[in-house]
Amino acid sequence: MGTGDLVLNNNSSITNGITLATNSVNNTGTITNSGSGSGRTLISAALGSAVTGLTQNSTTSLLQLSGSNGSFTNGTSVLAGTIYADTANAFGTGTVTLGNSTGSNAVAIYANATGSLSIGNAIVLTTNASIPSITIGNTSAVSSGTTTLTITNSGAGSGTVTITFTTSGAAIGSNVSQINENSTTSALTISGTINPASTLTLINTAGTKIFTVSGGILGSGNLVLNNNSNTDNGITLSGSSINNTGTIINTGSGNGSVLISAGVGANVTGITENSATSALTVSGQITLADSAIKTLTNSNTALFTVSGGTTGGNASSILDLENNSTTANGITISTTTLGHTGKITNTGSSGSVLISGGVGSGITSITQNGTSPLNITTTAITVASGGTTLINTTGGALTVSGGTTGTGNLILQNNSSTNDNITLSTNPVNNTGTITNSGAGSGSVLISGGVGSSITSITQNGTSPLNITT
Repeated sequence: MGTGDLVLNNNSSITNGITLATNSVNNTGTITNSGSGSGRTLISAALGSAVTGLTQNSTTSLLQLSGSNGSFTNGTSVLAGTIYADTANAFGTGTVTLGNSTGSNAVAIYANATGSLSIGNAIVLTTNASIPSITIGNTSAVSSGTTTLTITNSGAGSGTVTITFTTSGAAIGSNVSQINENSTTSALTISGTINPASTLTLINTAGTKIFTVSGGILGSGNLVLNNNSNTDNGITLSGSSINNTGTIINTGSGNGSVLISAGVGANVTGITENSATSALTVSGQITLADSAIKTLTNSNTALFTVSGGTTGGNASSILDLENNSTTANGITISTTTLGHTGKITNTGSSGSVLISGGVGSGITSITQNGTSPLNITTTAITVASGGTTLINTTGGALTVSGGTTGTGNLILQNNSSTNDNITLSTNPVNNTGTITNSGAGSGSVLISGGVGSSITSITQNGTSPLNITT
């Protein structure tokens, strides 16, 4: 009780050499732990509402909080060293600020309890490029779960805040629900692994500075990307693979783009562009899982570009393209070949899809099964050794203007009633092998780009007419 600040200095090596227990600690003033010894300080008593702030400022003397501190509202600052939180409300209801604006001391907070522990305080990261590490983790006492945290970078300085995690297991635990870059001067980089268990949202609110995740994303939750700023690549996922078992969704409200230059692993089931203004580019390679469908969707008007190609998969794997927006070429696959093993389906309902980076020899069929036109341009389709089939089952056009190459047979199947719903134009069909038209529909197939010298025969074997005009 009383008015004045309380300073705790355990300068010894005795564990809990200073212990505040039983009765509430409720002085009108601050509490600071700043001992020079290696022994920890324990506050097991409750912190009261009169306490104006709690500060950990010792690199050697750990501060352990094990009381029920729901009445404490005025915030915790970790300027140096470590705090163990034994209870869900160890920090009260206020914000936890990690790091000192001066100096070069590492800081850490650890959940520390038997069983699962969920801590709901907002976390603010102080800007100071000299801080070697900011650690948010759990001790071995926590059997499952770590924290439920909103991590916010709102520093006013110009240095980059880098979170480098050294605890075992995931860097950011499975209960973290949101990480927000909210500084106009201080960039935020997370170089440790993020491990969501449900939906994790990454946000760039203030803009001008980049929010970078370079340590990879694992876990079993969905990932939401919100670049609400006007800074291009305001959220950048680079370095280690993005491989959460779930989806990736871009829903930012700003004009700034989002970049995924890291690889996208086989566990990711789909990637969706759902912003009207924030374009999404995936320049890392996308890996397909065996016997599974990976869906790329555009549900809004901003552009979704894939330039890193694909890999992985087996004969039953499918890359499904769904442009449900009104944007022409709203899904654009450029630069690098689609190199996975399996199939491609186009099932969108509106604007066109463009594949200009090439289709590799592992693709055994390309099926148009939506109203969204599919255009394969610039780079030839490399026909698979066992044959590649182009199929149209609906009214949307399937146009190939890049020609064909490779060794294998090309099968054309227009099963729709629309004429020229499979069109091969501009560049010649020149795979080393045959052409067979075997569509079951009444609509015709058109080859207007020429037939090269590598074609050994052309066979008409269906109800769909075949027209060769050059």
